[in-house]
Amino acid sequence: MNKRKMNKNFFILYFGQAISQLTSSILQMAIVWYLIAETNAPSIIALSGIMAFLPQGILGFFVGVYIDRSDRKQMMIVSDIVIALASLVIVIAGLGGNIPIWIIMVVLAVRSIGTAFHQPCLQAVTPLIVPESELSKYAGYSQTLQSISLILSPAIAAALFTVWKLEYIVFLDCIGAIIAIACIFVAKIPKNRETAEAVENHFFTEMKEGIVVLKENKLVGFMMAGAMFSIIYMPIFVLYPMMTLGYFNKSEWHAGFVEIIFAIGMLMGAVLLSRLKLKRNKIIYVAIATIGMGISLTFSGILSTQAFSGFVVLTALLGFASPFYQGLQTIVFQEKIENSYLGRVLSLSGALMVIGTPIGIAISGVMAEIIGVQTYFLISGIGIMVVGVVYAKIYMTTTRYN
Repeated sequence: MNKRKMNKNFFILYFGQAISQLTSSILQMAIVWYLIAETNAPSIIALSGIMAFLPQGILGFFVGVYIDRSDRKQMMIVSDIVIALASLVIVIAGLGGNIPIWIIMVVLAVRSIGTAFHQPCLQAVTPLIVPESELSKYAGYSQTLQSISLILSPAIAAALFTVWKLEYIVFLDCIGAIIAIACIFVAKIPKNRETAEAVENHFFTEMKEGIVVLKENKLVGFMMAGAMFSIIYMPIFVLYPMMTLGYFNKSEWHAGFVEIIFAIGMLMGAVLLSRLKLKRNKIIYVAIATIGMGISLTFSGILSTQAFSGFVVLTALLGFASPFYQGLQTIVFQEKIENSYLGRVLSLSGALMVIGTPIGIAISGVMAEIIGVQTYFLISGIGIMVVGVVYAKIYMTTTRYN
């Protein structure tokens, strides 16, 4: 397969993913607003977050073996179909009036199960259609599509939620899933070698092999650092509106503006990432990005209540550094792990990061209540800088032994 075809397949695949991600982001916001309008209960909102992340986190420890032993293209298609069918349940339930909260929770859980299979599959097929030397560039492209989705989804969701019922927005997400499935079907994705050879190893033996491969490549510490980062960092997105509305005493419009600024910063970082030719060990760039994100949050935590403009600038910095963390962290695994083990490694890494999200949200909720959201930003920023230093030490260790 030549380079031109590989580029074409990448863009076909990720165009569909970008559309699906946009409609899913719109739906996610609409569901949260629906739950707030119907219950106004923080516990219900927290439960929705747990249902959206916990199944994906738990399954991530196990599904990697199936990803490596199966046709990843077919698995992505089946996952998208399951997610779309689960969402259609909300559409059907809405025909009878108000949608029961328990149905929404079940749908969120099923969507999370589908994502547990889909996300590591997508990450594992990327090295099959992109030359290893260009993984950084294409990570920049995928992060660009993601940041555009983050910019558009708040405004579209706000506009649609005022004129549409939730079930109509769900139907829009189903259309996005259909487009993604069509693009996966059209894209030419080679089968991974493990599928072609029909390996029949025992399930737990293969799981163990994935961990052994991580140890051989000295990436266990790298993966655990990612889990710690997730526990500290992910709750920040829940607390961001509280900083704008509570600490700076601004309006909902300002809260939305801050989210858009973050997405614009992310877009700029993604464009730069796609243009840079990063030839050194990618772990050092992950370390630098992590420290930069920590600096942004630390300074956000020491701003006065009158320094909202400074908060906006620091938010842009946080967004700018994000693609270098998110995009390059996956590339470290893609470059160092043989493709036949990649599904196991990526699903395990993703599981640790995803399962850290509800843990972090629970901890942050209690801490922010006790010490204040501004102080939590300060402490989180320091914690993330410490994780960045850990990444730097891992870089020095892996460089020494490679």
